[in-house]
Amino acid sequence: MGFILIPTSAVVQSAILSIYVSADYSGATRTLRAYRTLRAWVEAQATWNIYSTGNNWGTAGCSNTTTDREATDIGNVSVIDTLTAGTEVQISLTPAKVQEWISGTLTNNGLLLKVDTESGDAYRYHSHEGATSNLRPKLVVTYTVPGFLLFM
Repeated sequence: MGFILIPTSAVVQSAILSIYVSADYSGATRTLRAYRTLRAWVEAQATWNIYSTGNNWGTAGCSNTTTDREATDIGNVSVIDTLTAGTEVQISLTPAKVQEWISGTLTNNGLLLKVDTESGDAYRYHSHEGATSNLRPKLVVTYTVPGFLLFM
């Protein structure tokens, strides 16, 4: 399954981001939060310190809530400390915030996923480059298009 272009007139009903556990090094339950990023970062160049070659994040780790990412998450989930590889973690995103991407009110620069405590343990998730396609992250958006009727 690939990308589907959602019409700008669409009204988002729900949006669920699914990510899949690769490894769990955590010793405690954590809250995983999804923040909309504000910078057009470059995947092949971004690090903890820079969002693209020669361009620093406002605060390392995409932490500046004025220039790097929004201050308020658009979804979160409690992640237990006993997950096994392949477990799906679903984050329900705020439909109105996803709507802003679709309508063009806010540029979609992706999401920063951040746990409430960033020291002492970690989770690892499969990426979109993963060899196993059913373990790659996915965003499922349910929407309606005003004035569109489907007859069968």
